Amino acid sequence: MVRPLAGLLILAIVGATLPASAQADDPAPAQAGAPVAGRGGAPSGILSAEGTGDEVAGHDEDALVDEAEAARELLELKAVEAATIDEESRQALELLRALEVGGWSGTSGAGLRDALDLSRPVPLVPSATELGAAALADLGGFDFERARRLYDIPMEMHPLVAEYIRFFQGPGRKHFVRWLGRASRYQPLIRKTLREAGLPQDTLFLAMIESGFSPVALSPAKASGLWQFMEPTGKRFGLRVDFWIDERRDPVKATVAAAGYLKALYAEFGDWRLAWAGYNAGEGKIRRAIREEGSTSFWDMVNGRVLKPETKHYVPKLMAAALITKNLAAFGFSPEEFDPHPPLAFDEAEVPEATDLEVIARAAGVSVNDIKELNPELRRWCTPPSSGSDEVFKIKLPAGTRQRFVETYATVAPKDRLTYRVHKIARGETLSHLSLRYGTPTEAIVRLNRIKDPRRLRLGDTLVIPVPKPSGEAPRQARGPNPQPPPSPAHRSGSTSRAPRGARGGALVHTVVSGETLSTLARRYGVEVEELARGNGLSARRATLRVGQKLRVEPKRRDLPAPSGNEGVAGRKAHVVAAGDTLWSIARAYGVSVADLERWNRLPRRSPLRIGQRLAVGGR
Repeated sequence: MVRPLAGLLILAIVGATLPASAQADDPAPAQAGAPVAGRGGAPSGILSAEGTGDEVAGHDEDALVDEAEAARELLELKAVEAATIDEESRQALELLRALEVGGWSGTSGAGLRDALDLSRPVPLVPSATELGAAALADLGGFDFERARRLYDIPMEMHPLVAEYIRFFQGPGRKHFVRWLGRASRYQPLIRKTLREAGLPQDTLFLAMIESGFSPVALSPAKASGLWQFMEPTGKRFGLRVDFWIDERRDPVKATVAAAGYLKALYAEFGDWRLAWAGYNAGEGKIRRAIREEGSTSFWDMVNGRVLKPETKHYVPKLMAAALITKNLAAFGFSPEEFDPHPPLAFDEAEVPEATDLEVIARAAGVSVNDIKELNPELRRWCTPPSSGSDEVFKIKLPAGTRQRFVETYATVAPKDRLTYRVHKIARGETLSHLSLRYGTPTEAIVRLNRIKDPRRLRLGDTLVIPVPKPSGEAPRQARGPNPQPPPSPAHRSGSTSRAPRGARGGALVHTVVSGETLSTLARRYGVEVEELARGNGLSARRATLRVGQKLRVEPKRRDLPAPSGNEGVAGRKAHVVAAGDTLWSIARAYGVSVADLERWNRLPRRSPLRIGQRLAVGGR
């Protein structure tokens, strides 16, 4: 049977460096250069949350990128670690080398191959103890007895500790350097929390080897956050994990929870090595090891059969990371190798109602990225709605911005803080039904709710539906499931109304929504781009539209949305692809979904478009 670490290496060989869930959640991209709601200039007031929902879904899209990168980092490190430390995994490494020699040229394993340097021989015979002995010899004159006095946790120079020092100096170096840069951001917070909980402050190195100090780290087993809590364990120690929020990713609350868990483990086992091992394997596995092996010594368990290799290596890895971090020069590391992150500092303010992160950012005078970075626990584009309990959600703000936020937020009417509906799936409902009912593109619903398979909605599931704000009508926030949609929803690709009195006959006023450009609007209304730009005092070449911007349009034809003379597949109305067009921008212009365009035109997912290509875009 292949051991777990060897299995991870094999996963890396076949290209599983990115979890499938992250790939499946990546929706069709918006048109490059297209305006996004809430970015750049504000529509009218600085706190407007107007739009169709694609802009708010963008918050989650950025989060998915961060999570995927963190997951890739953890998986790659585990694969390199397995190939370097674990004997059975070296056999998988030999397989990788054999594939290379035989002409295998898969690109997915490039990072792994580079890290391992496949040009050097890797012996299959030596044991971990023999390799560790060699590593101990390599440490030369390092004064370990003097160094151990720098720590308030037990430190021992075991062969496996030496082997992990050599690993971090070599194949794992780029990851360790990244960890050193992040350490300065979270170290003050963690030390303070551990000290207040009565725990050794150097326990912080457990977070280092768990997540590399990344609050969005996600393991293949779905452990998450700085301290890599599994969901049941996180909830057991008071962390909230639901549709809106995942407090495993909150550095403050997760550290408090980790301190509580470690304190309980130490209280049971009376030894920090066993407490750390229990954190990795679960306290039940440590109880079994004590019972079956008749020893309370972790190092005896390393030679036993109960603990898995990952747990046997966990404590030595922690000690190695601690030794290097406090003795950088002694182990060949230079401060110039890494960029220390500024210490985590923030203000807090209460947000009693669900509020768009864009609204919060503008009220505080900072960017949305600033808010997202300080609040990685938020799983949606907004703060959670009030749960009816006494506890009110507190948003973390960049230090020094609380007063401005509190004063400005108080001036924002509740109706302007968020525009959405909460919908519970009924029998027979599909995304198409919801799209028609609420006037929201299906892609926005998929992105916001991270729906992996749009064809399968589960009865009783709750979805958050971003809805367009009708021109001149204030958004209404739903309090219960399945509220009625707005009485006069805007057109899916922007709302139109008659121009003010005094304008020439036939003129319309179009309200810009996310993804629209002068060219898509010109095609929709059958006018020239230059004419549309000139009529609104814009540059035809350099104009950037803002969500909520009003444009005066004089359409020359009324059989919209199809361009005159175009007939597509099986009699459907068609569109001729122009420079800069994407499936997303075309779908927005014609009020259809990307999935419809792909189905009508039999296009593979993410199929590139060609200028001059004819696409079916409308009904028969």
